[in-house]
Amino acid sequence: MAGRLHPERDDWLTLDVIEKEGKLISIDNRRLWCLKEFHCRGRSSAVYAKIRVKVWSPLFDRFLQHLDTPDGTRNCIAFSLKPMIR
Repeated sequence: MAGRLHPERDDWLTLDVIEKEGKLISIDNRRLWCLKEFHCRGRSSAVYAKIRVKVWSPLFDRFLQHLDTPDGTRNCIAFSLKPMIR
């Protein structure tokens, strides 16, 4: 496969990142690590990656602050509500 992949042609190589407070945070850490290793092993003096940026909404912070459970963990139990019959 060496030499056959190209980040501009192969869409699955695109890194998904979140922009939060002016910083870019990768959610594709395995691909990011591979690119770093490729660079560190001297395969290329510069490594470029195509990124897809999603902006973090302050609403997500509010959601995470209100995410709690009875036992204090991040484990959630899904349940359904029965519709009220009138």
